[in-house]
Amino acid sequence: MAIVSLPTLSNLSMVDKALGCHLVKAYETITSDDPNLQSFFVRPSYRKIFRGELDSPLVFMSQLGKQGYFQQQNQTNAVTLPLIYYFRDISLASADPEHYGGIYQDILWLKDLEKPYQLQVMYFDITYRLVFVGHERNHPEQLALVWYFFINQKQHNHHKIPLHYQIGAEKLTAEAYIREPETLLATDISLDPHQESRLFALELQHTLLTPILVGKESQLIAPVHFNLRVFPFGSQPRI
Repeated sequence: MAIVSLPTLSNLSMVDKALGCHLVKAYETITSDDPNLQSFFVRPSYRKIFRGELDSPLVFMSQLGKQGYFQQQNQTNAVTLPLIYYFRDISLASADPEHYGGIYQDILWLKDLEKPYQLQVMYFDITYRLVFVGHERNHPEQLALVWYFFINQKQHNHHKIPLHYQIGAEKLTAEAYIREPETLLATDISLDPHQESRLFALELQHTLLTPILVGKESQLIAPVHFNLRVFPFGSQPRI
């Protein structure tokens, strides 16, 4: 087998985007008698769910104002709330090789294309933090509970997050898995407890079991049979 292209590594930003899309989906069909919560549910997704790199809700909302997402205001209590933002920890941990088998190598034949790809797959645990912010105490709680019930609808596979990777010139799909979705531990990170403009905030932490792909297009010398193996969650054999 002769390699005719350089390998491409799947981009973690695609995992960030996928989690954001999953958050949007969780609130698509929810309604509330609370007018402030209802305003959240009917707002466009780009006005209520944000990906950030800051672990302080106050600093994050200040940055939002500077970027023009909201009307320029000096007080944070003028920002449209409630809202959700999430960010990825700058850390990586390879998943337990006893269960996920280290690195796998497969040959994948893309349907309707004469392009075989050589793929290597390894699973990593990636940590995300979700922050729910509101002016009223019950708003972060309600939003966190909606998310919790959503990801626990396993009959709809909501604990799985679809991923769309670009490897070379081709788009491939995979799935990340929320570890222990049935466990809810929301930490109170509310700010300014003695000021009128207090912000209530809850933080959730999720670990995503995430496949990272390295792939390259290959040129085959002789015809071969290709078999794309899809392993059930937690049952990949060691190869």
